[in-house]
Amino acid sequence: MPVRPLSSDEIDCANTLRALGVITRFEWMAAYDVDLATAITFRTDRLPDGTDHDAAMRAHWDAGGSLIIHHNHPSDESLSINDWRALLDYPVTEIFAHATDGSIFFGSLLNRTSTAIALANFDDAGDAAEAVIIKASPAPAEALLGLANLLRKHAVALALAQKGCVDYQHQSGQVWSNILGVNGGLVHRAAAAALAKL
Repeated sequence: MPVRPLSSDEIDCANTLRALGVITRFEWMAAYDVDLATAITFRTDRLPDGTDHDAAMRAHWDAGGSLIIHHNHPSDESLSINDWRALLDYPVTEIFAHATDGSIFFGSLLNRTSTAIALANFDDAGDAAEAVIIKASPAPAEALLGLANLLRKHAVALALAQKGCVDYQHQSGQVWSNILGVNGGLVHRAAAAALAKL
């Protein structure tokens, strides 16, 4: 399912985040006020898999504000457990992860309590999804592990949405379209296995 329409500022932001991810291989983050008119911060911790909040974000929260977060994933993976926890632990209403191929992964909370309980089993759900992918795929071992790593978080996010915890949407770029086109049934079986663990 496509994500909600992005504003022109968000589209420019997403393109910049993707470009910086390709150039630096770091994760970058942009945080906007929920009005989408006010940029609060644009930053990186110079890490490939994480960017923490900063003083500008904390000040915004202390003043009673909420944020929408856009960030890139150099790994091209879906939302991580830390992304989902940001929605739980901070005044963040929406989070977007942008992959290098143009794919967009979106999350927001529907039920805070059930999400908190489900996230305690995030790793077990991911392991269950990965086991289904590895068992079903005839790919060589190295390619198989890459595919399992790429699809694992997506399958868990689908399971969180099926459980009614979150609103999870994705819009596939070229690479993700190709992967899901070939492995769509496998992803749904992996999500079912993940759901059984949440």
